[in-house]
Amino acid sequence: GASIAIYQNDKFVSGTTSDFDGNFKIIAPSSKFDIKVTFMGMNTETLSSSTKNLDKLRIFMQDDTHALQEVVVTGFVNKNKETFTGSVAQIKGDELKTV
Repeated sequence: GASIAIYQNDKFVSGTTSDFDGNFKIIAPSSKFDIKVTFMGMNTETLSSSTKNLDKLRIFMQDDTHALQEVVVTGFVNKNKETFTGSVAQIKGDELKTV
């Protein structure tokens, strides 16, 4: 689920996301460009390249220990019982404090 973006002269050219295993395909320009890879909780990795022949590119990302000090998740949805296939839980703030 990492985001991969191609920049040329600091301008966005194209982008995609990786699959669960980190595989992705993207169209890159034929001249010099930068690849920026981002993922929540990780440091952004930037690679420079001047070739499109990057079939076996391996990118290793480092944890950003300062990025995720607090996470808040909220969600609201209106669904009919007939079409809803998930589960719903309502948790009070006091219950969250004990976790």
